Amino acid sequence: MEWLDGVKIYFLSSSTQGPPYELWVQSALTILAAFLGALLAYFFQERLERKQTLRHRNSLAVSSMAKILKAGSLMKGVKSSFFGNIRDDTPTSEYWKLVLPSVTFSDGLSPLSDEEFEFLLGTDDESDLATKVTFLLDFSRVNVQALHEYSALRRDLSRELDVYTRIVDQEQQSIAYEFAPAENPGLYRRVLEISELCAQLYKNISEAIEISETVAVLSNVEIPKKFKPGTFKKRIEPPAPAPAHD
Repeated sequence: MEWLDGVKIYFLSSSTQGPPYELWVQSALTILAAFLGALLAYFFQERLERKQTLRHRNSLAVSSMAKILKAGSLMKGVKSSFFGNIRDDTPTSEYWKLVLPSVTFSDGLSPLSDEEFEFLLGTDDESDLATKVTFLLDFSRVNVQALHEYSALRRDLSRELDVYTRIVDQEQQSIAYEFAPAENPGLYRRVLEISELCAQLYKNISEAIEISETVAVLSNVEIPKKFKPGTFKKRIEPPAPAPAHD
């Protein structure tokens, strides 16, 4: 029966080669579970990063729009508070009589951060909000500083002009001064300088308001383009028009 012994030996050796079937299945399931776990973790992490990126970009958009709005509101407030008595028919040379020295105040404008600047960059000059917003903020700060300088000079001038005061218009909140240039040439020269400074300041502030309105309209068009269509709906609403003079 040697052949039967050979069959027994072959069967025994075959049954001891490699792990059982159940062990193979368990190993495969373990590997599959690990793979699926890693894949799910990757997708969850990627989704989380996308949400964080979107949230950060949304924050940059809102903070940039807030700075645009603040600059425009500041310039409108300055024009209304300090140049409100100037009418369309007021001669430019008379502006300084209507714009009296003001108390010192802060502009409170912060420049664009590097991230905000990069976010607002456009593909061409027309869509480039970064440089336009930067100019608006810088121009507004310069105007506020110029107003402080004007107020200091105007205050000193008022002291010198006290002896020449002739007419005080309570309704217009202005003071008329009467003196001949020959009486005090130096004072007359300072009056001309203050007059030119006031007229230029009024022009600059009016220009800054126009720029802020243009930039606000452009931001309402360009900023939403940086997001998926329909996902960013915030806008800079135009302020209510200033009341007209009687």
